Amino acid sequence: MYLNPRILLLEDNPVDAVELCLALEESVPNVQLAIVNDHPGLIDYLRRIEERSHETPWLIFLSVRFLTPAAKIEALAHLRSYPSHASRPSIPVIAVGSPAELASVQALYESVISAHLIRSDDFQQLVADCQAIATHWFKTAVLPPNASGCT
Repeated sequence: MYLNPRILLLEDNPVDAVELCLALEESVPNVQLAIVNDHPGLIDYLRRIEERSHETPWLIFLSVRFLTPAAKIEALAHLRSYPSHASRPSIPVIAVGSPAELASVQALYESVISAHLIRSDDFQQLVADCQAIATHWFKTAVLPPNASGCT
């Protein structure tokens, strides 16, 4: 099991960001959350990771509605190119969206995402879904060997 998992949330809607943060804080013990709400913020976040002044997230939640389509393509290109060295882990990316956004999710599967969370309008269901994702990625699945925090 991992201690103090780091999760990056890419969300430009403040209400959705708060709701997902609350759900993650309730479902993932000792989670360390970072929120990026625009493309320049993502570039800055990745740069800080490169400089080792910021720790690499273990999981990324990407809102299906994050940015405009053109900006999303550029942001996804940065995410795809980020773990290009063997010394850096590949970071699982979970798309977060509604059932109506499934067509958008298909394109994301072809580029960067590892899974899709269908966002529930019911907060307790969202908490349960976040717990299931955390159990999978932080307990069941094996993260890259250089991820820290193993017990």
